[in-house]
Amino acid sequence: KDDTPVELVSCPYFTTTLYNLTKAHSIDLSSLDSFVIVICTEGEGTITDNNGEEIKMRQGETILVPATATAIDIVPCGKMKILTSRI
Repeated sequence: KDDTPVELVSCPYFTTTLYNLTKAHSIDLSSLDSFVIVICTEGEGTITDNNGEEIKMRQGETILVPATATAIDIVPCGKMKILTSRI
């Protein structure tokens, strides 16, 4: 379903979640003690962390969100699919 995170894998080593976005979405990272890998598998959009650091992202690109980030905001340009993975 669009705009609802789907946890694909969760094990003691990592967790991977799929986001099929059509509107802005925030991800709270404050409870994590891990970096987060964000992979754009479809579309494009903008990701902004809690410090105001902004990066444009499109299909095929990967970014690493440092463990110091407590939240990210994702704003798709139309539709955007991303995978997040963390340890």
